[in-house]
Amino acid sequence: MELFETLTDPSISKYLDQDFVLDFLLNYSAAVTNIKVVTQVTACRDVKDNFLLALSKDAGVKYLITRDKDLLVMKQFESTLIITLPEFLKTLHAHAE
Repeated sequence: MELFETLTDPSISKYLDQDFVLDFLLNYSAAVTNIKVVTQVTACRDVKDNFLLALSKDAGVKYLITRDKDLLVMKQFESTLIITLPEFLKTLHAHAE
């Protein structure tokens, strides 16, 4: 549900092609992997966000994409870069060139 709300939020959706968003929402479940989170993290100033850092670590992801200022202020957690969606899209665009 949070994914849907984020991708359809007007402040974010203006950066996204709506046909892509619809296609993504209809098909993403076939492309996702469930991760069992076992790591305990206490690095974020908002304790409710620590689960995202633990998930990022256990999944071994390169990016944590968020609008949450408590996470964004960290900029990085271990090997995971913490960035906004527009920053991520710029990164993708730069790597595609």
